[in-house]
Amino acid sequence: MNDGIDIRIEIDAPPAKVFEVLTTTASLEAWFAERAHVSIDEARYDFWGRFTPYSPGPKEGRHRLLSVEPYAKLAFRWPVRGTETTVEIDVVPRAGAALVHLKHDAPPRERGDLSLADFWMLSFENLRRFLRDGAAPIRCDYTSMPHDVVELDLEIEASREEVFRGLIDERTLNRWIAAGSAEVEPTPGGRYRYWDGQGPIKILSIVPNEKLSCSWKYGEDPETVVSWTLSGSRGRTRLSLVHSGFGRDVEDFRTGWLRHMLWLKGTLEEGESWSRPVLATTDCRA
Repeated sequence: MNDGIDIRIEIDAPPAKVFEVLTTTASLEAWFAERAHVSIDEARYDFWGRFTPYSPGPKEGRHRLLSVEPYAKLAFRWPVRGTETTVEIDVVPRAGAALVHLKHDAPPRERGDLSLADFWMLSFENLRRFLRDGAAPIRCDYTSMPHDVVELDLEIEASREEVFRGLIDERTLNRWIAAGSAEVEPTPGGRYRYWDGQGPIKILSIVPNEKLSCSWKYGEDPETVVSWTLSGSRGRTRLSLVHSGFGRDVEDFRTGWLRHMLWLKGTLEEGESWSRPVLATTDCRA
């Protein structure tokens, strides 16, 4: 599978501030990596630790800084799956805000391995939230590999009714995951589809404002089950996801689901002001 990556995201912050957060050690550790070390003079752009794929220690996390144009662009090397890759990030002024444009020539990946496009989109949503209000990041721990089942949960500042509507309302689905193709019949056995027939198929069970389960078929995998569970009160909801039945390692689904859940959080908490990145990537859904 090809993992060449081209992502653009608009961030409501001055370009100089965005660039500062991209190029200082303390800031990188606040939104991106567990550990980091950035030095323009030493040509280092290092990051490693639990939240970085393939970089458990400082040796694996050493990355050569290739170029820097203050407040505008940087490029660095990142060894990925035995291949030297290049990450390029441009920060472009955009009507009082900034457009962040990332390109990464990531190598092909095997079935079950994570999509680095998912990793970057999850990271950039954390960057956007950090710059907006200093929000704590929501990240994957890559020191463990999930097998057969993906289990995730996060808290959303919205009522259970609003969150449940975000899972079954076609317009809302199109904002955070479905990219204009959502079809929902909110009844057991009813159609539940997006991504042009890949992914969800039909609703297996539905309890309004409490639970939604659907069948799922994607690529060469067997038919699996996705279950959403909602709990909480007083305008705050704990949303839990269980996606099971693969019979293999599922790092490819864990990172992807987490970034989609974070996009749902943004959709519900920020309303029409939230928008997802523009993606020109061949190996990533929605």
